Amino acid sequence: MDAMSSCFLCRFNSHKDATEMHQFIEENIGVMHLDTLSQEVHQELVNRCQGNMMNEFMDSMHPGVVREHITSHTLNPAIRMGIMLRGLLDLDNKMKNDLHKLDAQGQSLGLDPKMIEAYLRLQMQVVNLYKCDPNRMMFKNPNAPQ
Repeated sequence: MDAMSSCFLCRFNSHKDATEMHQFIEENIGVMHLDTLSQEVHQELVNRCQGNMMNEFMDSMHPGVVREHITSHTLNPAIRMGIMLRGLLDLDNKMKNDLHKLDAQGQSLGLDPKMIEAYLRLQMQVVNLYKCDPNRMMFKNPNAPQ
């Protein structure tokens, strides 16, 4: 069984609990750290599934699987864009440290024009991503709140 077919959120995508968790993920991807979001979804699924027929799938609901679902399985554009934006912002933080050319002793020789150019291109990607409307993209859940 591949990862997606064993993932609760993929396997039971149309189930009420999975649908509500997808909505929760979409609403919070921009305001919660991914690990916290994964833990919250995991805990809510455990709470909802204890003592019912979904209980047998609890092993496939641990936070790591939820995190993998969010980062790798879902095609929901709002969630995907949130993941992409976080990746770009992580890269942004790393690139800020490399804007200066350094000598052998680590002293700044001034700004590196190639790094500045790359950094500005990255900034444009971030801006363009913020301008995108996920409601007009493929795989957007038409029932999700606007």
